[in-house]
Amino acid sequence: MSDINETEGLKAPDPVDFENYDDAGGGGQKIVLPPRGVYSLLPTEPPKVGKTKDGYLQVELTPLELIPPGTPWEVQKINYTRVNTKKWPNKNANGFADYLRSHGYDGKPTSNEEYQGAAEALVGHPAQAVVDWEAYCKECRYTLKGMEKFPKNEDGTYEQRVKCPNCSTAENPKWIFANARVVAFVPPGK
Repeated sequence: MSDINETEGLKAPDPVDFENYDDAGGGGQKIVLPPRGVYSLLPTEPPKVGKTKDGYLQVELTPLELIPPGTPWEVQKINYTRVNTKKWPNKNANGFADYLRSHGYDGKPTSNEEYQGAAEALVGHPAQAVVDWEAYCKECRYTLKGMEKFPKNEDGTYEQRVKCPNCSTAENPKWIFANARVVAFVPPGK
């Protein structure tokens, strides 16, 4: 370990009232999630290109920003949304084309390069998507999907956290927190 006295210009710690400490997850800034619904989302960066396990073109659309100004969730960003070119089972559609069409894009891409080029061209242009909540426990991989499955507060709003049913004990609750997730991309006006 290095000697702390050899670190030049080191400031003294800011004073903290440990009797009234704001533990992570228990206070401080509250992130307000949007209720389930259809929202405009703005891709702000070019998609990250990859492929699915079975070899189809896949892009990660990170981050997507909700753009309803003047709402408590106007700064909400949705990360880790992925779409690919594999057709949906029993449907003449795929997630990547759904994403393109949600922008109002009316092209008909047929190659991976055309799909990628279209996604890159739509950065900065709003898309429409159904957004809902999802909580995930990294320890046991428990997932809770759907705002309506979260407990309700006395005021009728939904609690944005839930105890993991697999990892929590009476003495030590393991809280998992909801995040906004894209459920489906939809054409404008839907």
